[in-house]
Amino acid sequence: MTSLTNLEPLLRWQTADAGSDTTLGGLVAHPKFGAAVRALFLNKVGTAERDRVMAGLFVDAGHYLAALWAFSLHRSGGLTLPRLKEACVASRLMSPGRTRALLIHLLHVGYLVQIAPDRGRIPARYAPTDRFAAAWSRHMRSSLEAAVLVEPAAQPVLDRLDRPDVAASFASHQGEAILRMISASTTHDTPFVRIFVQRVGGGQILAHLLSQGSENEAVPSAPTPFSIADLARRVDVSRIHVKRLLDDAVREEVVRIGDGGLTWTDGARSFILFSCAFEFACLLESAAKTVDSHPDQFLQADESAEWVAGDAVS
Repeated sequence: MTSLTNLEPLLRWQTADAGSDTTLGGLVAHPKFGAAVRALFLNKVGTAERDRVMAGLFVDAGHYLAALWAFSLHRSGGLTLPRLKEACVASRLMSPGRTRALLIHLLHVGYLVQIAPDRGRIPARYAPTDRFAAAWSRHMRSSLEAAVLVEPAAQPVLDRLDRPDVAASFASHQGEAILRMISASTTHDTPFVRIFVQRVGGGQILAHLLSQGSENEAVPSAPTPFSIADLARRVDVSRIHVKRLLDDAVREEVVRIGDGGLTWTDGARSFILFSCAFEFACLLESAAKTVDSHPDQFLQADESAEWVAGDAVS
């Protein structure tokens, strides 16, 4: 039996200013923050290697966030192309045309299905399939597993993410939290964001490089050995694409590359730390609001249950 009293440390994340320097600085200072960051990136690498469709959604921040909102908007008012475009445009990471192309792609790979046709002024409605729900649920679990290292009180939410109502609520709150925070962000045009966040394959290259650090070190301090050919193969881009990305990172003083490998500059290191803290803050706020939305799920004895996609469709 879980008591809401035991969840009080988590529930405080509902009212925390998740984007404030105080909140993010507190996370960065946590003794397990380094281990949590490494777990976060190892899980991202693992997800992409196990599931090629999910790897395609990790291609850049715009595609990733559009997929998150495609999954979450269905349970928070319904998924339509206009609603998805609205979220993507507000994020400044995906144009309306690319948003439409992504929705078509998700239909093509069997992650979405149309459940109501376009009726003039009433746009067509879509829903995630069981396949999308299962894949995104696994991804949510892996992300929250990392966040639990810095906030153990989130463990009951992690334990219940296989329950349809809990998973749907978590995804909905996460989509809202990320959209709110990223819309207010002033870091969209920094060199790090242009190179490793917005560029095709940049986020995956970043994940591979950061997952190689020591267990308790968020950003490797020692030079990280790398192979352009290996990164290109893992991320499924050309070698020249990887070389140009890294050349730009050197020129923009995001990294230094020497005989021992790649080293992050102080500015890039700081940006990575606070970006990861931002991601954990979003995850923990979402977990807290999930408890608040479904307290009954956390006041009953634990039961094992397989993922059921709720009102997602096959």
